[in-house]
Amino acid sequence: SNLEDRKYLPNPLLVVCITQGQTQNQEAAIEQLVAASDEPIFWIFISVPSSVARRPLHEPSLHLRRPPADAPSFLQYLDHMPGRYLDNVHYFHLEHPGEVSQEVLLEQILHEYSHWLSQVKKLGLIGE
Repeated sequence: SNLEDRKYLPNPLLVVCITQGQTQNQEAAIEQLVAASDEPIFWIFISVPSSVARRPLHEPSLHLRRPPADAPSFLQYLDHMPGRYLDNVHYFHLEHPGEVSQEVLLEQILHEYSHWLSQVKKLGLIGE
């Protein structure tokens, strides 16, 4: 998008995706996130083990953690990929999502969002 021709949005958009970590088209995902990096849209990707994704949401199971730094991960790449106007992606892993309190989950979701939001406001990408 062209920053000079932008119609300012009154509010930012927060998109939360819960996933097992893979996409059918990594190139398209990268292209879209880079293209949206000058828009007031922040993306959070939360990965869960595939066995958890098939369980009912109410079934207990927590341990909020990031995967090991050396683990190859497309979602980790999205969180740190170069070429974006603003860092518009945050990623974390939930090994046992049913055991995470709402407060801890919200804190993790908002971890990078608040920093991004202050940048978006400074750059005038959203209305006051």
